[in-house]
Amino acid sequence: MQPAARRAQNDIIGSQESRCDQQDERHEAESHPRSARARWTPVKRVESRIEDASGMSETAQTRQPHSRDEIVAALDQARADGSAYWSSFPTDQFFAKAGEHWSPSDHVRHLVKGIRPLTKALAMPRLALRLMFGRPDRESSTYEELRARYQKLLDEGGRAGRFAPSPHEESDRNAWRDALLEQFDRTCGALRAAVLRWPDARLDRYALPHPLLGKLTVREMLFFTAYHQLHHMAAAQRRIREALNS
Repeated sequence: MQPAARRAQNDIIGSQESRCDQQDERHEAESHPRSARARWTPVKRVESRIEDASGMSETAQTRQPHSRDEIVAALDQARADGSAYWSSFPTDQFFAKAGEHWSPSDHVRHLVKGIRPLTKALAMPRLALRLMFGRPDRESSTYEELRARYQKLLDEGGRAGRFAPSPHEESDRNAWRDALLEQFDRTCGALRAAVLRWPDARLDRYALPHPLLGKLTVREMLFFTAYHQLHHMAAAQRRIREALNS
């Protein structure tokens, strides 16, 4: 691989540097102020969907996306559920660690950090993706097959690695909370727009690298992204309950 192509590949699959993360979050806080009043909204509807996300409830199994439009609908639902769930935490709880585990804000920052490189890749010329990552060497897995592979890797010790949120703090936590929630929504919206520019058939013809799952088709990467949000809502819910019961 040529040095320029390698640098482009690293830019797509690498994480945002801590300094960039901090600048982005500070820019959001300054450019998109929202009410600093803590909001605690009912999330029973969301909780019913994420309660068994890791184990795939019977209801979830009947709604596995496959086509591009079904994937967009799944991403839209994950965006709506995520916005409702993460915004339900008042500021102090939003930034509070669940024992030794991530705070809700850490989960949000991690999700944003993972979605941004995918959106950037989908916006690139497809020829560039082909030159950097080659052709898929197999058919796309189903949503459930992809979810099961990912869960197995986590059970074996897989971690977020360079996609973990970098240490950071802001003096005005109310503004920072609002900025992160706005950032999450805008990032999800940008991904949606990028996916809609891809014809369904092309989703199986191009590959992208995943740090744990290896080379995936674009369709599989979108399966992962939709499930990944459910996974983190379920993980946050579980860790909070564990911390409260300890």
